[in-house]
Amino acid sequence: SFFVSKNPCCHNFQAEVDFSRSIVESLGNLPTEKSFVIVQFGDWAVLASGLASYEDTYNSLNWLDYSGGATNHADAISLCQETLASSSYSDRENFIIIITDGVSTLPMVDPSGSALAAADAAKSAGTFVIPVFISPTYDGDKIGFMSDLSSKGEVFDVSDFESLSTIEDMLVNQVSCQS
Repeated sequence: SFFVSKNPCCHNFQAEVDFSRSIVESLGNLPTEKSFVIVQFGDWAVLASGLASYEDTYNSLNWLDYSGGATNHADAISLCQETLASSSYSDRENFIIIITDGVSTLPMVDPSGSALAAADAAKSAGTFVIPVFISPTYDGDKIGFMSDLSSKGEVFDVSDFESLSTIEDMLVNQVSCQS
């Protein structure tokens, strides 16, 4: 599953979409049965592509539109987990890759706590959560929050959107080694 956050500018949004496309293609080429979900989020989460083949998911990324908004990780994680749980492939490993450039700002009441609760619920259901965090400056508190969302306490972090490609191999390796 992939989350693509709605970023503050179209160039950054396109870099996230391109990165997501590359990850979907790399994972899609692994010799195993798989399906993908795309959840786009900002103020709220929207199912941009339900459980689908990598080819259909890859093509669905062409239709995402930048629309701005805040950051609602709780809604995004919950919607993705609900979609994964509805799969008829109960024997597959589930992964959520959260690609975001901000910490939780929604819902209005306890956005961080809500995101952590959603991530904990997904992890309790057996889903492996992997955050990808884009931030121009190092902020230990933000990295710590992202680490708390993670199944292994690890965060893939980059300083800008153009650097996303530098972590692609490591991210694909982590997913393929966990499955």
